[in-house]
Amino acid sequence: MDGSTNEVRPNLRVRSLREAPWVSLSPLATPRLAATIVLTLLFSLAVRAEQLPLHRYTTADGLASNAVNRVVRDSHGLLWFCTPEGLSRFDGYTFVNYGVDQGLPDRVVTDFVETPGGEYWVATLRGLVQFNPKPARNKPMFASYRLGESKEAQSVFALLGDRQGSVWAATLGGIFRLTKEGGAWVSRQLKLPVGDVSSEGPLMEDHAGNIWLVLQAPGSTWTLWRRRRDGQVERLTDPFLLNNRIVSLFGRP
Repeated sequence: MDGSTNEVRPNLRVRSLREAPWVSLSPLATPRLAATIVLTLLFSLAVRAEQLPLHRYTTADGLASNAVNRVVRDSHGLLWFCTPEGLSRFDGYTFVNYGVDQGLPDRVVTDFVETPGGEYWVATLRGLVQFNPKPARNKPMFASYRLGESKEAQSVFALLGDRQGSVWAATLGGIFRLTKEGGAWVSRQLKLPVGDVSSEGPLMEDHAGNIWLVLQAPGSTWTLWRRRRDGQVERLTDPFLLNNRIVSLFGRP
């Protein structure tokens, strides 16, 4: 089990990318989306050669920032924009923004995830928070959850909500998994055989329930790992991965 005192040595085997999900690679640093958001608002099955109507959204329309780190659509059809100036919610008509004044630990929001149970989690460069847009009386809108003891572990770059209801967080201090135990969320660091590692994501769950991770050890290139459902961790090696950074993962449903 992740975080147990008795560490189980993973069964490491050399694998080929043929077993991996779709992997997007780039030699560049962490990319950001364009400074402006272009959303397709109207769709029609009858559209053939004509140009689709597009609308450009900026801070003039209420968006928190013209720089966007990530866009997520939730189960209610709302769009959530993670920006360097806070979190923006868009319902198709107006933006609602959340920042430090509303309880975020940092203005830089890096990721947003909705769990299968409908719970919202927000990643920032200074901590992970659970987000309740309509908190009960005397309850905070953003509840902070500390990951580990190091300062690096509070810099959260990517989130994943798996089908079992757990929340995974990729941080500069390693990979953490939050599970609900006795009605409370408990975080444990994923045990890895490579010592100190950091991760800026991405994270992905495949159709078999395996969790795919991208890690970086100090002074090394990025590496691709798979945590199997039985808890064993494997590194996938392939010359194609050398000197390239994995920026996104895609797997079949």
